[in-house]
Amino acid sequence: MKKPSATLSVPLSSDVTKRLKAIAEREHRSPEELTAEALTSFVSEEESEMRLIAERSRVAYGGAPRVGHARVAEWLRSWGSETEVPRPKPAA
Repeated sequence: MKKPSATLSVPLSSDVTKRLKAIAEREHRSPEELTAEALTSFVSEEESEMRLIAERSRVAYGGAPRVGHARVAEWLRSWGSETEVPRPKPAA
């Protein structure tokens, strides 16, 4: 049984389109089929990488309290100004 699909329009440069058509012809496949395969692979790899990063972050921080990036960035931007903010403390 074929999985349901959706159509997505992706603007490509004429150079990439030409190269894609050449590969498709050589592989005896359609450019659309190659594009779908490439995007499916890309999405799977990105999802795997995001899971790996999340897992490594959990291991690295071990649940220790942290200070978010935005609060640290605000603190650093205030250095040397007349309105310097105190060092942010981790949430309890």
